[in-house]
Amino acid sequence: MKATSLGYVLLALFVVVGMTIPAAAVSFDGATATDENAAVAATTAQVNETQNNSSVNISVGQQLSTVISASSDEVQTDFENTAFEVSVEGADEEAQAEAIADRAEGLRDRSEDIREDYEDATEAYEEGEITKSKYAQRLATQNARATNLLNSYEQLQKRAQNVSALELRAAGMNQSALRASVENLSSVSGTGAAALLKQFTGEAEGEIELETADGLSIEIQNEDGEQSREIERPRDADSTITVNQSTALDTARAALSTPENGTWTLTEAKIKQDEGAYEFAFVLQGAATQTGEAEVSVDGSSGEVYKLEEEIERNDAEDEDEEDEEEREEEDEENDEDAEDGELAVLVSDGTPGPNATVTLTVLSNGAPAENVTVYLNEEAVGTTDANGTVTVTLPERGEAELTAQKGDAEGELEFGFEEDDEDDEVFQHLNVDASLADDTVSVSVAYNGSGVANATVYANDQVLGTTNADGTVTFTIDANSTEELELEIVKGAFEAELEYEIQDGALVLTEEEHEGDGDKAEDEEEEREEDEEDESEGDDDADEEDESEGDDDADEEDESEGDDDADEEDEEEDEDEDDDEEEDTDEEETETPEEDTDEDDES
Repeated sequence: MKATSLGYVLLALFVVVGMTIPAAAVSFDGATATDENAAVAATTAQVNETQNNSSVNISVGQQLSTVISASSDEVQTDFENTAFEVSVEGADEEAQAEAIADRAEGLRDRSEDIREDYEDATEAYEEGEITKSKYAQRLATQNARATNLLNSYEQLQKRAQNVSALELRAAGMNQSALRASVENLSSVSGTGAAALLKQFTGEAEGEIELETADGLSIEIQNEDGEQSREIERPRDADSTITVNQSTALDTARAALSTPENGTWTLTEAKIKQDEGAYEFAFVLQGAATQTGEAEVSVDGSSGEVYKLEEEIERNDAEDEDEEDEEEREEEDEENDEDAEDGELAVLVSDGTPGPNATVTLTVLSNGAPAENVTVYLNEEAVGTTDANGTVTVTLPERGEAELTAQKGDAEGELEFGFEEDDEDDEVFQHLNVDASLADDTVSVSVAYNGSGVANATVYANDQVLGTTNADGTVTFTIDANSTEELELEIVKGAFEAELEYEIQDGALVLTEEEHEGDGDKAEDEEEEREEDEEDESEGDDDADEEDESEGDDDADEEDESEGDDDADEEDEEEDEDEDDDEEEDTDEEETETPEEDTDEDDES
C-alpha cells in the first residue's frame, strides 16, 4: 500500500461524514496530527458511534490516526530500504556482508518491537485497560508495520543470496534468529489483521468479530461480500507427530467455513517434521461468483487446528467485459471436465517421513483410491499408483521433498520439510583449509567455494602468525623438530574454524577436520576492534575539545585584545576631550583680556 493512496483515503474519510478539513488536518507533523486526531475523535464520537457492528466500533478519528501511522512507517521503511540499496550497490563482498548484517540486526530489532507491541496490546485488552475497538486499531497498525518489515526482509534475502555464507557469518549475520523473529509476526501479518487494516484506513466497510479467548480470532464480513478469517491458538510443547495425516486433513476441512457456493478443494499438503505439524492449502472451486483460498495448520500431537487463514472474494461481474466473461466461462468448463478426475490428495499411509526414509503414499480422488496416477519427487517421476492408489517412494537425504501426484489436469501435492542444515554447516560444507610443511615453513591456504578468503587471521597453537592475503594464503615458520601437534584456528570477524594436525616425518597429517571453533578468538578480536573504535572516538573527542579549547583561547585573546584596543581608544578620547577643554579655557581667557584692557583705557 502506497503512502499516496493512504493520503487519498485520509481525505475520503472526511468527505464521508461531511466535514470541512482545515489545511493543518492533513499535515503529517506529529504534534498537529495528534491535536487534530483528538479533535476529530471528540466531535465525531456521538454522531459516528458505530461504523461496523457492535463488536468493534471504528471512529473517523481512529481511521485518521491509523492512516497517518501507516503512512509514516511506510515512508520511513522506503527511506531505509533505499539507503540499504545504496550501501550495497557497487561495494565489495566484505562491505556488502557488513551492510547486510547491520540491516538484518535492525530488522530483527524492529520485528521484536512489533511482537512486543502486540503482546502488550493483547494483555491490555484482556485486562480491560483498552477497548476492543482500540485493540483492533493497534492490530491494524501493527499489520502495516509488519507488512513493511516483510518487504524489507524479502529485499534483504535477495541481496544475501549474492554474498557467500562465510562473509555473512564473519560479519555477524544470524539468519536463523532473523527468520525466527520474522515468523513470530504471524499474529499481525495474516489475513485477518490485513483485513482490519483495510477497515481502519477506510478502504473497506463491514462487520468485525474479534476474540482473544483461547488465542486470537478475527472474522470480517465486508459490505462488498469479501470475507476474511484468521485464527491463531497456542500449541503444546510436544513437537512429535502422532496423529494420522488423514485425521489431520479431516480436522482441517471441518475448520473451514461453509461457502455460499462451491467447495473447498485440497491443493497442497505439507508435513513439517521439524515443527511437528501438518499444513494444508485449499482453494474454493465451483463458485461462479466467488474465489477463495485457505491455509490450515494442525498440531501433529494434539490433532487440533492452531492456525487458520481464509479469504473469500466476490467476483465483480459488472466490471467484466465480454472477453473476460468468455474466458471465465471457458475456465469453468475446463474445471468441470477436470472434476471428473476428482480432487487428488496425497497422504502417507505407511512409514515415517525422514531423510532417506522409504514411505508408502496413497493418492485419493474424492476420498477414493486413485489408480494410474503419476507421482513426482522434486519434479522427477518416481512411480505410478496401483489399484489401491499406493506407490512407494524413497525420500532424499536432506532438503525438501516435494511430491506431486498428477492425472490429467488434476493435481495434488505433499511436501516434507526436513530440518535444514544450520548456517555453520553450510559454511563448512564449502570451506577448504589446506596446510603443508616444508622444512620449518608452514603454508596455509583458506578458500571458500574455490575462492581465496582474504583478511583471515591465522592462529597456530594459540599464537597469531599472520593474516591471509588476497589469494587466501599465509606462511609462517615453526620449529618442526620440537613441535608434535599443530592446532590451526582461522578467524574472520565473528567466524572461527579449527583444525588439528600432527607432524610426522616432517609433514603435516590432518587429525581433525575443519569444525566450528569455541569463539574465544573471534570474541577477543571483536573486543579489540571495539576498543580501537572507542579509542579512536575518544581521540576524536579529545581533538574536538582541544580545538574548542584553542578556539576559546583565541576568542579570549581576541576579546582581551579588543578590550585593550577599546581601552586605548577610550583613553585617547578622554585625552582629546581634556585637550579640547583646555583649549576652550584658553580661548575664554584670551577673550576676557582685551575687554579688561579696554576698560582700563577708558578710566585713564
